[in-house]
Amino acid sequence: MAEENIGVEFVDRNRAELIQRVTTIEPIADSLLAQGMIQNEEYSDIRAAVTSQEKMRVLYTVLHSGGAAVKSEFYRILRDKNSHLVQELEQGRMGNHSRTLESEVTRISDNYKESVRDEFTTVREYNSRPGEYVRLEDRYTELQVALQHQQQREREEELRLRGSHFYEAMEQKGSKRFRSTSVEELFEKDQHGEVQRTVVLHGQAGVGKSFTAQKIMCDWTSGKLYSAHFDFVFHLRCQQLNLIDNTVSVVDLMVNCCADLETAVPQILTRPERILFIIDGFDELNLTLMVPGSSSGSDPQKRYPAEETLSRLIGKHILPKAFLLITTRTMALDKLDRVVKNPTRCAEIRGFSEEGVREYFQKFFQNSQEAAQAFDRVQANESVFTACFVPVMSWIICTVLRAQSEDGTDTPHALDTTTSVFLHFVDVLLNHHSRDLNSQEQEFLQRLGHLAERGIRENRVLFEEEEVKELFAGLPEVPSSFLSKIFLRQTIYAKTVYTFMHLSFQEFFMAFSCFLCGKKKSKKRVKKLLKESAEGNDKRLLQSIVPFLFGLSNKEVSKQSQARKYKLSISKSTRSHLQKWTEKIIEEQNRNPLLNRMKMTILHCLHEMHDDQFVRRAMGKFEYVNLSGHPLVKTDCGALSYCLQTGSAPKSLDLRYCNLAGEELKILLPALHRCEESRLGVTDLIDAIVDDLCSALRRGGNLKEFHLGNHKLTDEDIEKVLSALSAQNKLTDVELTVNSITERSANSLTHLILSSNSLRRIKVKGNCGNNCLYPRLSKQATQHRYIVAEFESLKASEVLLLWENLRDKGLIECAPQDHIFLKWSRLHIKTPEAHLPNKQETLTEIQLYFYEDEPLTDWRCFLQRYQCLEESHQSQETSPMWEEKMEAVLTALHTVRSLKRAVLSMSWLTASCATSIIRLIQNCSHLSSVEVRVQDGLLLEEGFAVLREAQWSQTCTLTVSGRICNKQIDQCRDEASKLLHCNSYHHLIHRGNSLSQIPQ
Repeated sequence: MAEENIGVEFVDRNRAELIQRVTTIEPIADSLLAQGMIQNEEYSDIRAAVTSQEKMRVLYTVLHSGGAAVKSEFYRILRDKNSHLVQELEQGRMGNHSRTLESEVTRISDNYKESVRDEFTTVREYNSRPGEYVRLEDRYTELQVALQHQQQREREEELRLRGSHFYEAMEQKGSKRFRSTSVEELFEKDQHGEVQRTVVLHGQAGVGKSFTAQKIMCDWTSGKLYSAHFDFVFHLRCQQLNLIDNTVSVVDLMVNCCADLETAVPQILTRPERILFIIDGFDELNLTLMVPGSSSGSDPQKRYPAEETLSRLIGKHILPKAFLLITTRTMALDKLDRVVKNPTRCAEIRGFSEEGVREYFQKFFQNSQEAAQAFDRVQANESVFTACFVPVMSWIICTVLRAQSEDGTDTPHALDTTTSVFLHFVDVLLNHHSRDLNSQEQEFLQRLGHLAERGIRENRVLFEEEEVKELFAGLPEVPSSFLSKIFLRQTIYAKTVYTFMHLSFQEFFMAFSCFLCGKKKSKKRVKKLLKESAEGNDKRLLQSIVPFLFGLSNKEVSKQSQARKYKLSISKSTRSHLQKWTEKIIEEQNRNPLLNRMKMTILHCLHEMHDDQFVRRAMGKFEYVNLSGHPLVKTDCGALSYCLQTGSAPKSLDLRYCNLAGEELKILLPALHRCEESRLGVTDLIDAIVDDLCSALRRGGNLKEFHLGNHKLTDEDIEKVLSALSAQNKLTDVELTVNSITERSANSLTHLILSSNSLRRIKVKGNCGNNCLYPRLSKQATQHRYIVAEFESLKASEVLLLWENLRDKGLIECAPQDHIFLKWSRLHIKTPEAHLPNKQETLTEIQLYFYEDEPLTDWRCFLQRYQCLEESHQSQETSPMWEEKMEAVLTALHTVRSLKRAVLSMSWLTASCATSIIRLIQNCSHLSSVEVRVQDGLLLEEGFAVLREAQWSQTCTLTVSGRICNKQIDQCRDEASKLLHCNSYHHLIHRGNSLSQIPQ
């Protein structure tokens, strides 16, 4: 009966819609006729109507006359034959009520957003005074979020990397391959197509979890985020929940967010799937969470103790369809796991990317130039720059830099050392991110230092859970502010380990703890550490700790520690011992070059101490600073630059082979002129630094050697550098790597040779050639100075260009008819490694050795012909054309009376090639040795036959080596078959009248 009523109501309510939208009427009329619901005459009237609308109007007349039974049957037939239409019209009726309710909920939601918006658009900083705040948009920067736990090897590698290498690894972990995500995607479908209703956002202290929660609220209230997902988002701060003493319900927590919601709660709760609860700072709860039993109630208005209410909400006992976003330190994940209802989506906030750090600086300073200067300054200190991935550290650095730029600042050296920055970080974590330590900060930090030392001495960055808990037994907590928790999987087991935020923090805390144990004990520990660090390679790990000892001994640092929650014990005698140890190491290094490994450590110590008076005294004891072969990073360059500019400069500074690129060089340039003489090597000089380098070279005349490895500089830049080098009156040695030799760069090179009064050696290396030129330069042109010139890895065209330029400038003595006195000791030319299509290329390399006193040889002809040969090889000409040009090259050597020895490397020994070699021997009377090496292919029978028949009268030995096919017929001829058993390696020797074979 109820179903009949539904049908009648549907037919009556939707008459207009059905007349317009039902298009297939005859099948419905057929069914009604078959069941006797309509008469034949009525059936005929329906069929006689022209349009579907007319048919439906006739049918409706029949339905009304037939009563409820006919209408109900029509509804059943229509539901079977046109279910989509029926479903749509039925939902439309429900939708009217739903739309009314939705409209009311939307109005309440908009009012709620408006009332809480101001609360989340601003933020108070650690140093904000009453009434001070900043806009959230002026601070918040996107963070890297990862869904995938790291493997042990990946985590250990990341902890040890510094600077750009660290951020490159972070960037890789931020790729989709490592399942990175964003705040916008937290509630999207996972890889299985499921949407998780509980998301846990975890990370270490100060990494931006609460900031992210506030950003979500800010963007939701403004309609930028989750507006399509949630009508209401409630932000529950766990710090505030700690203050609740009485019982509380979930509804109470909602109303606490906005009192105006109290009357609207019933409407809000009708759609729990449109509610998001943000539980911010789960790790801060000082509650022991109880897990409700299976028979627990689910009434959101029922009051329980605060910890139980929160447990019921997190465990989905109350409002199971609502969504949860829980932020917590990683340290509390296992505690949360006992309460939360799985499955959950677990995402880790990893901190800033390198681009994120740059963006944060831009937002903080609100000035592009100031932000860029601040970023460059921080980037120069790799340990500090690495630490900037933690947002709190970026805030500290920006705040200190801004204070330095203001008048009356009392922190003149606050960012000059790594130690000072890390001390600020410790203060912020102790004051704002650590729970009550019951005035046990001193003991707490000492134990942290002991853990750090244990790891340093054992060369590990991961610590077992048991050893950490044992070490901190008796204290209120394991230091989650300073340690991170990592969950690892080892085969069938899960394992929990702890780490410091980064290895640099671990190194700092080891040194830090040395000064937390009283003056007498501190001095003893410092002495032991200094002694061990200088002992040898097995103690090299300790050398990274020593600079922090010097940084902590700075007098300003000691004064500031008196106002902190801990006390540093640094006596005058300890500070004196540090200085005497430094002077002793410097003196030992002056006597023993093998102790060179400690030089960079000493420079870092002086930089961290930042005592200008002592730095001057210590640097005055350096006779020379030889860092050659020691790769320098920007932090090293910053320490070296400070020491050179502050102290007495050493006599000699050697910075060759230090992997100095443009950014490192920029840091060093202001200090390079301070030494009596210096040697400098640059691996990659960017255009932006060229002018700075040239300015520095012109300002000082102390440069003795200069090496530049770069393939990207333009001719203009090369000309600038070489011109600046001409101003150096002590310069003896120059090495350059260039992209190509052009007429302009060749002119610059010859100008340097002619203008420098001290130059003794110049070496230029090209980028894409295989040819070498070693000219002996005219002493008359170089003012009777012997200069070694070496030009390598050049194209044949570049060899020709250089030779002509040297000749035109008088650096190679010329004779009439464009002949020259031959002053090469060796010429080495080689074709590219490409292969011709038919695999029949021959000559690939020539090494020529000469007498040094033979004049009048036409080398232009030879070099021009060789250039043609090389170009034909690159254009992959066919074998006959290529061999013709090869023969022309060897023919050009016939007039070289000084030629003594030739080494020819070939791919194949063809008849044409063998003939050219015999003619070369017969025409060069001084030639005593020709060596032919067939490397890639075979000694073909046709070439072999030419050699057997050849004879010559002069004393010249021809040696041919390569593989020969031993088959009598159908001999191998292609490269692919050269390693078959029928091909054996042979040496052939021909002394002019006979050829002998020596199988190998």
